[in-house]
Formats: sequence, structure tokens, C-alpha cells
Amino acid sequence: MDWLILVSYSFSGDSAGKNSYLYHGDEGDGALADNFRFIPWDFNDSWGQQWQTSRTDPTENQDWTISHNRVFAALQRDSGAAALLWQRFARLRADGPLNPTWLLARIDGYEALIADHIERDWGKWGSQILSRFRRGSLEPAAELSYLRGWIGDRDAYWGGNRDQWSEPSPLPAVAARPASTCDEARWPDVTAVCGECKALVDRIDTEYGGGCEGFCAAVGLRCAAVWEERKDSCEAKRGVGCGVSLGDTHDAICSCA
Repeated sequence: MDWLILVSYSFSGDSAGKNSYLYHGDEGDGALADNFRFIPWDFNDSWGQQWQTSRTDPTENQDWTISHNRVFAALQRDSGAAALLWQRFARLRADGPLNPTWLLARIDGYEALIADHIERDWGKWGSQILSRFRRGSLEPAAELSYLRGWIGDRDAYWGGNRDQWSEPSPLPAVAARPASTCDEARWPDVTAVCGECKALVDRIDTEYGGGCEGFCAAVGLRCAAVWEERKDSCEAKRGVGCGVSLGDTHDAICSCA
């Protein structure tokens, strides 16, 4: 539950369906732990901006089932689990790491810790950063001000008056996917089916503009993830962005949603 709450509150796209480690082991005494632990990483698409620095609205929400996260889908389909999610969020917001005062104090601490490095790196790379990321990137002081403001606006949107949090609006229901949406057997140029809505696709370079975005659009969906394949199989060599051209590569593993 904490994993879903964190990525939903911080609007962390990359850590919702990938870029998170899950661990289920013993507690040091040989007995299996009751709970899974999660370690999300890759937060450049979170806390008010996308990875290319486009800003995200503090009132924007996503149920993250688009990332094929069946754990999140199951939680949000279960009315009992949804109520527990809201109760858990209320506790984390009241006196835990989603308390805005705690969050802002942590940002202040990080700023003090790395201030010299920020100044050095911005002096060396600032002009290139502004040239490369024109969608919202600001100078460090303005970035920090934006982040602090976004957290305040996000907290106001999600929490409102804490005394009224006992009766929040329910989490959005997860609509069932039509059976025909991901009929990989009917997809064109599929060499192998690699999973749900995921396939090794041929002729990427000549028929689909060199990437999975074009292929997924051709089957009426949108690109969710892309991998370079290994030896013409479903084995992934490395992941690449949906908008990245694969150049002369004639095939790739495409995940659509």
C-alpha cells in the first residue's frame, strides 16, 4: 500500500510500474517477513515535473494501472482495500513522511548539504541544461521554489482539512480492459508474443518510424515501454524511451497500453 500511496502522491511515473525494487525475505531470524519492502528509484519524473522537465499539475492523478501494475489494479478494485489505503495515507500525512512540514524540512536539509555542488555544477553545466531542457527547467533557486510550492499545492489538493479526511472521495475505479484491446495474435509484424500487450515486433525501421510509438499507435494503443532485443528473442538487452528512434534496428520489444 505504501508503494501505491507514495507514487500517487508524488506523481512518480517511472517508479509505479518499473524502477522499483521489491523485497520479501527474512527478518534476520530465518522467519519469512510478513510484508514486502519496496525501494523506488529514478525520481526524475516526479514531484511536479516529467523527466524532460515539463511541469505536472498538482491536481493531476493517475491510477498507474497503465504501467501494468496488477498489484495497484487489485488494490483499487477492492473496496475494502481502498478504504485502508485512505486510512494509511491519513496516518502518513499526519505524522509521517508525507507530512508537508517533514517534506519541506527534508528539502531544506538536502539543499544545505549539496549547496556548494549545486553552485559548481550550475556554473559549469547551467547553459547546457537550459538549452537541452526548455520545457520548464529553471535556475536552481527557482527550481527549489517551484518544488516547495508544488508540495504545498499537492497537499492542499490531496488532504484538505485533516478533520474531514475521514470521509474522502473514493479512489478511481480501474476499468476492465476490453478483451480485444491487446489481442497480440492480431498485431501486425509480430515475431513473438513476450507477455500481456508486449511483443517482439519486426519492420520497426521501415513501417513504424523507427520506434514503438508508431507501432503502438498503429494498433490503436500508446507506447508504454521499449526494449532492444537480444538475438531475435523476447530477452531484453536494454530499455529505451518510447520516443527514442531505434535507428537501423529492424525489430524491438514493444509494450503498448
